Amino acid sequence: MIYRILFCLLVICLNSCNTKNEQCIREDLFFCDNLEQAFENPSCVKVLEVTIHNENDFKNGFSEFENNMDITLNLAFNSDLMFKHLLEKLSAIDSIESLTIFNSFFEDIPNEIGNLKINKLNLYFDKIKKVPISITQLSELQELSIYSDSISLIPKELINLKNITRIKIINLRQDSIPNPIFSLKQLEYLNLGNRITNISDKIYSLKKLKEFVLIDTPFSISEQNFHQKNKKYNKLEILKSKLPDCKFIFKQDLLYYNSK
Repeated sequence: MIYRILFCLLVICLNSCNTKNEQCIREDLFFCDNLEQAFENPSCVKVLEVTIHNENDFKNGFSEFENNMDITLNLAFNSDLMFKHLLEKLSAIDSIESLTIFNSFFEDIPNEIGNLKINKLNLYFDKIKKVPISITQLSELQELSIYSDSISLIPKELINLKNITRIKIINLRQDSIPNPIFSLKQLEYLNLGNRITNISDKIYSLKKLKEFVLIDTPFSISEQNFHQKNKKYNKLEILKSKLPDCKFIFKQDLLYYNSK
């Protein structure tokens, strides 16, 4: 009798484990922009791009969705509580490859985002004035992009992002590289907008840096003007000697000065 009970429990467990990995019968939903269809066929969806209007849109949760999805959400609401609940629901996904969020209302992001396991995070938030401290809890984050009308502050907690390799912050209102950046030793790509005037010697600590975008910055304009007059670069010559594997991108067409 006891063996029969154990066998039944094993069958139940196996069925439960396989529920999330049921074979997809709707290959046309690999890319999905319809929430209703996505929730009906969660194992089929690999790329989800939807607009969230209210809590009914995500009341079913995301626990049945596959790992390593690319998710793009347009938040058509301005409720902090609803934003918190949405992030709580998303945490049911064990691993998200890429999360992109569009919003024109919020100035910050709830702490619940720190419970997500994300490789790439893209934020299009018009009103954000600082890099949200909440995202510095994303210990597995590898790539961060923030698009805002104006970013004035990068918190010291950014140093917690030990695995990050790419940072892009458009419209950063600082003329030098913020100190927390220099602690990110895995950084390979850096773009801090077009205000950079000075580059600290601390940049040399970023030994893995491969691309530094300086398009239309006072620094790049000054270097190009100097080159036109003297047929050589000024400060860039020093930079390239210290970071021989880094490309310094000066122009919109992505032509770059190769420091090798």
